[in-house]
Amino acid sequence: FKESIAAIDNVKIYGIKDESSLFTWSSPTGGILYKQDCTTPLLGTDKAGTICVKPTTTQFENNVQFNITATANFSNGCPATGTLALANDLQVYDTTTSTDWNTAVNWKPGGTIPTADKCVIVKKPVIISSGTNGLAKNIIIEPAGTLSIAGSLTVTDWVNNQALPAAVVVESGGNLLQVNDGVNINTGSITAKKIMNISAPRKQYNYMISPLEGQSLKTIYPGIDYVLYHNETNNYFYNSSGAYIRGRGLAVKEPNTSGTGVPAGNTTVTATYTGQPTNGSFTFGMINSAPSATAPANTVRGYNLTGNPYPSNIDLVKLYSINGGAGGTLSSTFYFWDSTVNDIYVQQGSNYGGQSYGIYNTESGIGTFATGDIGTASILKPTQYVKVGKSFMARSLSATTNLLFNNSIRTYTSAPLNSKETSSASGNRYWLSLVSPADIASTIAVAYFDGGNDGYARDDSFSLMGSDAIYSVVENEKLAINGKSPFAATDVVELGTAHFAAGNYRIMLREKEGIFANGQNIYLKDQQTGIITNLSAGNYSFEATAGETTGRFEIIYQPEAVLATDAATKENLVVY
Repeated sequence: FKESIAAIDNVKIYGIKDESSLFTWSSPTGGILYKQDCTTPLLGTDKAGTICVKPTTTQFENNVQFNITATANFSNGCPATGTLALANDLQVYDTTTSTDWNTAVNWKPGGTIPTADKCVIVKKPVIISSGTNGLAKNIIIEPAGTLSIAGSLTVTDWVNNQALPAAVVVESGGNLLQVNDGVNINTGSITAKKIMNISAPRKQYNYMISPLEGQSLKTIYPGIDYVLYHNETNNYFYNSSGAYIRGRGLAVKEPNTSGTGVPAGNTTVTATYTGQPTNGSFTFGMINSAPSATAPANTVRGYNLTGNPYPSNIDLVKLYSINGGAGGTLSSTFYFWDSTVNDIYVQQGSNYGGQSYGIYNTESGIGTFATGDIGTASILKPTQYVKVGKSFMARSLSATTNLLFNNSIRTYTSAPLNSKETSSASGNRYWLSLVSPADIASTIAVAYFDGGNDGYARDDSFSLMGSDAIYSVVENEKLAINGKSPFAATDVVELGTAHFAAGNYRIMLREKEGIFANGQNIYLKDQQTGIITNLSAGNYSFEATAGETTGRFEIIYQPEAVLATDAATKENLVVY
């Protein structure tokens, strides 16, 4: 017979072999190993399955990682050894040679600036300068440390201030953000500041809100005589103690000039808040006592004074979105009081014309100015970003709305970065002003963007009118903000005007963006005279009699007839 031989290669035999003992442990970094209780030091001869690794502060500051070696013997006498490399995720600021957060060599260990996954300990004074965006997983400020935030600090989890409240300051214009929504995760009080302009007569009120828990608005600066709350049912303001209610805004009067107030020559005052940083998810109850009322304006209700409750800026577009957006009961229009243009010091309740409110619409992504002197540089145009300490009117569209706040709306952005705010095809818009003989300007905004609606919809905002006003007309509604579908040169925008007194008025192009800033002309057509004026080149002047005019003016984008710039025409058609 013939013998046959077969060969088999690459054979692996698997099985389980019990260890004969627990592990022994060692580390080149001495004194960091403890028994499971984290109190009793672990000796080299001790055997354990679970141990505690507890470096000293100095070791944390000087080691970017800790190597731990575990050794065991199997029952057959063969040893098993493994080394663990434990990353040190702690960053410590412990230098007096500099106070700059953004300088890498100031940080221990490793000389690297903290990232969002690093636990931070501040042992010495450090400053996050304007323009610097600091990061931390969590942060502890020890008793000898101080932290000044003039830029921004984003903390994933919690803030623990072990020093006095004045040791941690969110400076005016600074931002302290937190990512996780825990409401009670912070420890210790901090300070936030807001520098405000004040008028010489000291008669004005400003809409304010505390970014820190528990701070009364009656004591945020010296010389506050009155703090007022807003009553939704009649739109009057009444005396308040200034007590803190999370999410509630109040009207705070400028400081008096008495001995305990702010001297008459001062043009600014610093509001100072103390408390734990407001954080996380909560709701603020809003009401509408007449949800079915849409006209006339003095019957419309639902305005509630709320604001930015956090020590960081917030994004109104995101606030609107988390509250249901177009399908929710929160209006897309927000109203911002501008005390720099107010000259009315007697309350008018629901009969107030609204001249001193700037407006922002979250659907059309555009804001417009309050009515005021065209030459007043301090007139502000609201954007989607609301700064720390600022409150505003939000409107409930139903009898009740629980306005939701959470950390997703927080941002350190203060410039308009929404795509609708750029010169792209989705951000073509302009602002028109009617300027009275007294140089008081009423302004509207017209915005063309993807998703816009040419009918009356949530991308539109009612005009607050006033004695001198310009508005666009859509489905018989008078609008201060007119959101529209993508631009077409054949479009026509109908306008109306109101005049407090007879005299010479002018209509002017106040600002322009997108295609309107890049060659697309805007023409004003006077239906009464047939004159077409290129507002992109100059203003249109006309004589008007006191009253309201509709059907006379419209905006077109293609010239039709005789052009005029700064032409003076006589107003004949007046509707009272």
